[in-house]
Amino acid sequence: MFNLKRNALIIIGLILFASVATPQVILEEETTSNGFGGMMAFESTSKVLLVPDAKRQTSRTEFTGTFMKNLAPATETIEITRLDKELIWNINPKQKEYSEMTFAQFREFFQKGMSSKEMPQQPDAVDKSEYEWEKPVVKVTKGQASQKINGFKCNNYIVNVMTVGKHKKTGIRDTMQVVNDLWQSEVNAKAMQQIQDFHQRMMQKMGLEQPMKGMAQMFALYKEYFEAMSKEIQKLEGFPIRSTVSMKTTDHVAAASGKSETSEANNETADLRNSPLSGLLGGLAKKLAQQQSAQPSNDSARELFRFTTEVKSIKMQEINPQEFEIPAGFKQVKADNFPMAR
Repeated sequence: MFNLKRNALIIIGLILFASVATPQVILEEETTSNGFGGMMAFESTSKVLLVPDAKRQTSRTEFTGTFMKNLAPATETIEITRLDKELIWNINPKQKEYSEMTFAQFREFFQKGMSSKEMPQQPDAVDKSEYEWEKPVVKVTKGQASQKINGFKCNNYIVNVMTVGKHKKTGIRDTMQVVNDLWQSEVNAKAMQQIQDFHQRMMQKMGLEQPMKGMAQMFALYKEYFEAMSKEIQKLEGFPIRSTVSMKTTDHVAAASGKSETSEANNETADLRNSPLSGLLGGLAKKLAQQQSAQPSNDSARELFRFTTEVKSIKMQEINPQEFEIPAGFKQVKADNFPMAR
């Protein structure tokens, strides 16, 4: 009898300990983007409630470009992801409705979308097959001095990825550059780790690790960049409090369209002299700049996109389990236009 009581107490103690030790996270962040190719610029704020097997995200998104801002009003969404049930719920509080999608349905939805001929293409992007691309050069440098961002002590790192492509028909060279300006912090590392672990588990359960890597179907030219960048970011200490990803490309081939083939000497490299990133590219940038030094400036570099995400606050506290359930009285509707899970 004594042992029975003792074992019962041990079990109760473990349960209580688990409930206290289990991270429950509340995250608030902002995202801004100038769109892709200058289209669909937006601002978004979100609040995430997260426990080990569930996430609730409340978001407000507003287009900031003149055309889309007038065409599409700001939207507010509530999305609940349940790893234990392998379900995603999209809730409309105004209409007291919700739609439901299983992880299996989402996989099918995603794979069909990625293979669709209607998938949007990169605006003004060149065909990779028309170039001979060098292996991307990755450079990580320590940026500005440490500073506090929203109460988090952060260290700044610049992760730069660049490659040069030689156009097969003309010999003209163009460059592609992706830069991530990161402010990393070890404050609340346990909470940040919990968020990363949740998203990794979500990807695994959805079976999207390979399809997500297969985003090359949509961003065929960029996959290698982001994979190289991701490997370097994983080596950095801490977690991103502010992350700004930008991409620039030159378009010398298009600029020379209709002209006779340009000699190798006149187009040895894409023009990087006016690029603010040139100082981050080490010996390669120096070599490229020297090769261009005798040539007139012909910088046709354009920014394809800029995307910034910033953590405004993060804390660990107990969350009411009802936050991860469908509110009473809400009606289920068909998930025809179910949004992509974030």
